[in-house]
Amino acid sequence: DYNDLDEHSRARLWLIVGTSYAAEDKHSPAAQTLQLLNTLVDSGSKEVRGICIEGGYKRLGSLFKLNDPSTPDAADEFVRVWENRDGDNAYIDKAWVVKGSYYFNRSVWDAASRAYKPVRTDKLDKDKAATLLYQKGCAEASASDKDAVTTLSNFIEQNPQDERVTMAQLQ
Repeated sequence: DYNDLDEHSRARLWLIVGTSYAAEDKHSPAAQTLQLLNTLVDSGSKEVRGICIEGGYKRLGSLFKLNDPSTPDAADEFVRVWENRDGDNAYIDKAWVVKGSYYFNRSVWDAASRAYKPVRTDKLDKDKAATLLYQKGCAEASASDKDAVTTLSNFIEQNPQDERVTMAQLQ
């Protein structure tokens, strides 16, 4: 019975259990468990809110792995909830990447291109930023968005040894 636990202990418990489920490739119970953290989003504790934003992002990862059709809407909701609370947090950018990747994997180019636009690449690890630029540029090109030239040029300049450079040049 976790109701007797204080907010911090409860948040840590749900994060640990949800992360453990995901590590075991049990993404449905992971997403359900991590969803519980939404009840603590408005906690007075900065530490608890930090756990909640991390868990919320991990929930998006589980929904993505499940190919859950609610993934894009869940990403939008995640950003809506956290943008005003902690707008500088990299998890917000990563949520946009999850949404963009969801559409990219389904060849829904216009939606992928729009989802990738707000991502701040400096908030991502170098390898994730490279993948973002490549996928964003390909989605833009496929959606006939003229920004594709700039995005793919940035990808090529920043990642000259990447195996995807030839495909980026072709795009």
